[in-house]
Amino acid sequence: MPILRLDIVENDADTPRYGRQVIQELADGLGRLFGTGPAGTWVQVRYLPRDSYAENDTVPDDDIQPVFVHVLKARVPEPPSLRTEAAAIAALVARVLDRPQDNVHVIYELPGAGRVAFGGRLVDG
Repeated sequence: MPILRLDIVENDADTPRYGRQVIQELADGLGRLFGTGPAGTWVQVRYLPRDSYAENDTVPDDDIQPVFVHVLKARVPEPPSLRTEAAAIAALVARVLDRPQDNVHVIYELPGAGRVAFGGRLVDG
């Protein structure tokens, strides 16, 4: 069930640098990482214009373009596995998007079991 939403900060969000092939490569790699079968891991990408991103008390250089990876799973792993999984997600996203891993931030959403419904059918816990 993993669903990942990537918010990618771009200097020119009107001309995204990643096409369908790159997004597919992300989905395929993340599916392997999570061990899901075909159509078991979903990836959606949104581009965030640089003008819509800020950090407190500083103005980051234009070459710092973070990626925020929001992860929704039926259940979130316990901390030892979570650390390993988050690091693997960040490494994969950084490699595929050709960005520094330090600029890839993984955010786990609340577990989806019991609160997410696909086609109106609730994912059981």
